[in-house]
Amino acid sequence: MKYERDHLLIDVKNCFYRAIYAGLSDTIFMRNKHDFAVIFFRFMNTYINNFKPRSVHLFWDTPKENVWRRDLYQEYKGDRKHKSPDAEIHLKRCSDIINAIVPFLNCHSYYVERQEADDLIYAFCKVNPTAKITIISSDADLRQLAYQNDLINLYNPVNKKMYVQADSRQEQIDPIELKCLSGDKTDNIDGYDQIGEVRAKLIIEDVKRRQELYKNAGSEKYQLNRKLIDLSLNPYVLGNMMYIHEVMARDVVFSMKDIITIIQTYKVRGLRSEFSSTVLTFKLLEK
Repeated sequence: MKYERDHLLIDVKNCFYRAIYAGLSDTIFMRNKHDFAVIFFRFMNTYINNFKPRSVHLFWDTPKENVWRRDLYQEYKGDRKHKSPDAEIHLKRCSDIINAIVPFLNCHSYYVERQEADDLIYAFCKVNPTAKITIISSDADLRQLAYQNDLINLYNPVNKKMYVQADSRQEQIDPIELKCLSGDKTDNIDGYDQIGEVRAKLIIEDVKRRQELYKNAGSEKYQLNRKLIDLSLNPYVLGNMMYIHEVMARDVVFSMKDIITIIQTYKVRGLRSEFSSTVLTFKLLEK
């Protein structure tokens, strides 16, 4: 197998939405009224089999209204809209089911008030600087981790592409710098007027162009965007790292009996019949 990793890091909410939209577009799935948690576990089964990790770690977002970045910029993630009006309902149910199962799933789970999943993922990577890590997420903010450490790979489950340091270094463009100038529509972060990725790259490569930009448009926008985008500037990094240490030190268990009880309690249609090819995969992880 090409990929054999120490740790597999899952951006849970990011993967939930992918599972939901995949289910909504699958007529057979919808006709059988299966639960979207089934698709989530199908994805997890694929990732575990492909990347062969020793351990799996699930990272959760705090609600966007409470994230610490809103103290800096109230409009942060303010314009996010979902393609399906029922997405939040499905997300809540998926979240409840997975949260109930996780204590018996032979993996670690991370959540801290006011922190986003990528904040905790960054802290995990700082705690484990020599580990081979694969992150599963379509969040482009996490590219900065692969850019900074050649042991970290970022797999985008949407376009099914792997982002590694070699690709980024070849371009010689720091993804943080790129977003500071061009902005990030996904998180509702404004860039400089009329500067997209192509022009941003030219400015980053030319010191005189950057000086001219700051002279004409000011550097305040860059400074704010840097605080919002650069994961290393999170004022809670040390606390997050201590939390990661604490969670990693906890024992994990796999309890088929408890998981089946939860499946029955939530009436998760379809998961029991696919148990051996989805949930049971977690049992094979190293302790």
